[in-house]
Amino acid sequence: MWPLPTERLLQVETEPPEFDAHRQRVDTRLSEIKGEIQAREGEVCALRNFRNRMLPVNLLPPEILSTILVSFVSETRRSTDNSRTALGMMEPWLTVTRICRHWRDVAMKCGRLWSNLSFSSLTFTQLMLERSLQAPLSISIYLKENHKFLDILTTALSQSRRLRSIDIVLDEHIPLETVWPTCTSETPNLKLLRLKYYPTEQGDSKLPEPFLQHEAPPLEYLSLDGFHIPDWRSIPLSPSLTFLCIRAKNGKLTTGASPEKIMSSLAAMPLLNYLEISGLLPSDPYPPLPTLTLKHLKTLRLSAPMPAINAFLQVVHLPKLMDLQITFKDQSRDLSSFLRALSSSWDLARNEVQSLRLKYSEQWEEGYGHRRSCFDTLSLAFSRPEGSKPIVTDMVLHFPGRNLSVEPILRSIGRAGLTPLHTLEFDSVGPVHASVWTELFSDLPYLRFITIKQALPRGFVTALKCPAGARTIPFSALENLVLDGVNFRYTTPGISMGPILDLLEAMASRPKQIKKLRMYRCLHFERSDMELFQTRLPDLQVAWSPPRG
Repeated sequence: MWPLPTERLLQVETEPPEFDAHRQRVDTRLSEIKGEIQAREGEVCALRNFRNRMLPVNLLPPEILSTILVSFVSETRRSTDNSRTALGMMEPWLTVTRICRHWRDVAMKCGRLWSNLSFSSLTFTQLMLERSLQAPLSISIYLKENHKFLDILTTALSQSRRLRSIDIVLDEHIPLETVWPTCTSETPNLKLLRLKYYPTEQGDSKLPEPFLQHEAPPLEYLSLDGFHIPDWRSIPLSPSLTFLCIRAKNGKLTTGASPEKIMSSLAAMPLLNYLEISGLLPSDPYPPLPTLTLKHLKTLRLSAPMPAINAFLQVVHLPKLMDLQITFKDQSRDLSSFLRALSSSWDLARNEVQSLRLKYSEQWEEGYGHRRSCFDTLSLAFSRPEGSKPIVTDMVLHFPGRNLSVEPILRSIGRAGLTPLHTLEFDSVGPVHASVWTELFSDLPYLRFITIKQALPRGFVTALKCPAGARTIPFSALENLVLDGVNFRYTTPGISMGPILDLLEAMASRPKQIKKLRMYRCLHFERSDMELFQTRLPDLQVAWSPPRG
């Protein structure tokens, strides 16, 4: 059953005086077996390593396997960075270093694998910094309430020649000078710089004084958000920038921000395809300037009073613009001058409107105090040649203010600019009188889709009704009417008919009936009301879903 030397030891019967000698012989045999086991284990390990080396993936050159590991870690990290535990955040690196010895050896020698620092634990971050060797560093950290990483972050930032990407959110407990990189020729590899200041108390963070004594680094992406920027020269602008986002807290530059200076800076960045400027557009009149063509710009975001935005648009040409968002920082609601300036810079804006959406919303602003902001938002899509790919939105305009009329916005667009309009949506907007509905929308020849959310405008119901003997039918092209989340509870005193009957009577008065009525999550609209519509209007297709809960 056992090897012969072992069998002999087990079968020997000894007298008590010989126990010590026999025990020594057993110990000697055990030592021999242990040596054999260790030799076997080494043999097994060698065979396993040899077998692994013959796997196709392990026949790849180390450079290619390194690239695969880097790609795996990058993809896996997207789902683990939000892990609530440090171990969960470290999982991508732990996985690739525990497959086999060959993979671990390749991983340990690949600086790129460790150069995108994970701030999961102090020990692991320090280990990553060491293993990254001389690979370009990428840093991304939310410093708010993570102040324990400040020392190691400072160490990483001090290796300025290795910095490739910096993405930091900080609060007033972190001095900006601590994390502000030396954006000069000392950072020759820095491609991305994104800093956001998020105060938790009343405070202000000011960008350092002008510092560019050398050529700026070859940045391709720059975003500065929430800082006080008193001097335009504090911004490290580079000719290689393709993405530029400046959201200043102060709202006004005090130095180095003349219209000529800003326009010359933009002219020196010919590769821009994304531009966002909030709070820094000059309010001074522009002198006569040659038109600047931003030939690669596809996305533009501006936030300023309307006169400042108009002045900027009058001196630029945007031949490839696809996405425009404007936030007006004043109470202006007449778009006439803005639309004239826009049509001079953007060829597409000379076309008529084919889709219009108007929404009122309230949101909490980030930072100290959590101030609530109220906006009316106008979204437009311009007409295109037949056969073009449908576009939902080309331009979004935000108008600040609460309980302000949207009628000036609509009137300034004008009936002439709405001829090809086929989609109209109102969401929670204030009252719009029947005269405005009739003047701007009722005779549009292509208006087939109308969606109304939250509040059913009485003016629309009035304009929808066809008077007896009328020669034309209002909204004659209308095919689909969607009411979403509308509250049909009627509280106006002295009115005998409720809004449900008002709508029914308006639709019943039409010689040409709307094809489809969709009622989604409407309050105080019951199944019996739906059946009433189906009885009075048998050709009408009615879809109804009750509110949840």
